[in-house]
Amino acid sequence: MIDQLKSKSLEFRKLKSPMGATMAFHISEIQRIGKSDGDRETTSDEIILYLKKTVHKLKSQSLSNKEEIKTLESFLPEMVSQDALRSFIFNIKDLDKGMAMKAIREQYGVLVDMQMASSIYAEFRANN
Repeated sequence: MIDQLKSKSLEFRKLKSPMGATMAFHISEIQRIGKSDGDRETTSDEIILYLKKTVHKLKSQSLSNKEEIKTLESFLPEMVSQDALRSFIFNIKDLDKGMAMKAIREQYGVLVDMQMASSIYAEFRANN
């Protein structure tokens, strides 16, 4: 995934777009994650988490660059749908909330919105 980000950064730089420097900044921040934790490569999951947090942060700021948000979002894989999450929660309905959240995280990893999972779990418990 880091190679894809570098390629996109190069595209922007060739176009002399300010997004080239912006992408270079994000790449450097992503690489720093692994380097600061044992001088290793940053994992795909860590990259996804960085992108999710950064996009969320940028969306909450009124003066954010829309092109930056759109570009970073384009690198995020499809997240788990509400329907898939509901189905999974229905199948683990006998677990308490802590165990259910752990099972959801183990099943879907960084591809799940844990706030959505928590809401669906609470809704399910309230109705059953």
